[in-house]
Amino acid sequence: MNKVRSLFQSKEGISQTIGVMFLVIAVALLITCIIGVLGAAHEISVMDNYAVEMTKKIGEVGKCSDTEIDKKYNDLKAATGLSPTMTISAPDGYFNSICKTVQYGDQIIVKLEMNIKMLGFSDYNITFPFSIEKSTQSEQYWK
Repeated sequence: MNKVRSLFQSKEGISQTIGVMFLVIAVALLITCIIGVLGAAHEISVMDNYAVEMTKKIGEVGKCSDTEIDKKYNDLKAATGLSPTMTISAPDGYFNSICKTVQYGDQIIVKLEMNIKMLGFSDYNITFPFSIEKSTQSEQYWK
């Protein structure tokens, strides 16, 4: 007990204590940053899988707008908790703008955009925009 008391009474003991306190704070900040980065990386991975699933469905349907596509979007939204904005386009080839159909073998591009949150201290979160773009080919032949 006297040894501990002497550490706090001497100048060397106080500087060591302050050094340890700063080290503990630095380690806590580092752990918080790592958790935030890992959370954002997980959200990006989930969004990539989301885009792959949507691209498969859109390629099967062969349309840029359909009830099956909306159902798949809502199912994935409920399963993942993510709600990105989705843009579907068919830049090349045959595209019927009235029926939103894309001819067999033509490219369809799916773009998902969302703000990703990197967790921080309590109410302080860092958000950054993230978009992912996938492409597929239409698997439907439209007469």
